[in-house]
Amino acid sequence: MDFATSECQRTMSEGDMAGHGEAKGVAERFDAAMNPSDETDKFLIDAVNYRVTKLGMDKEALLMELTNGIIGDYYPTPSRCLPYTEAILNEYLQSTLYHGVDLKGQTQVFPTEGGSAAMCYIFHSLSHNHVLKPGDKIALATPIFTPYLQIPDVNDYGLVSVDVTSTSTSSWDIA
Repeated sequence: MDFATSECQRTMSEGDMAGHGEAKGVAERFDAAMNPSDETDKFLIDAVNYRVTKLGMDKEALLMELTNGIIGDYYPTPSRCLPYTEAILNEYLQSTLYHGVDLKGQTQVFPTEGGSAAMCYIFHSLSHNHVLKPGDKIALATPIFTPYLQIPDVNDYGLVSVDVTSTSTSSWDIA
């Protein structure tokens, strides 16, 4: 984060505000700024090198995305996910969730601010695309994180909640 902040401050530094990082020479500046004997720097060096050598990413473009992304310089675009970030996330998902099926090139990632936000985006998309209609039923398994109980009841959706309760005596299974 220190490297990213200092990179952005190269083009503008006004209090808590910084400019857009400069691509030309960023790889050389990164290599010069990192100390391989420092544990954090070593992790960053290895992470960048892995992405360049194993995933075929362009080092300067990757560093620019990470540098500008760390200060939120791209927000609110793209509306879904930064390209190198998406490739990194898909590589991780490929190794942990796809069970040997090569889906990383076919999967689009939509990071959110958390589970509640993800659910709101999903409900909004389903409603907007007429998959959900007022009066449709939704099963809510309880106990659950309390804010999740309110999402289907939002007036925009008009869903009918069906309570499905599980208990510790049933090992939290829903019968």
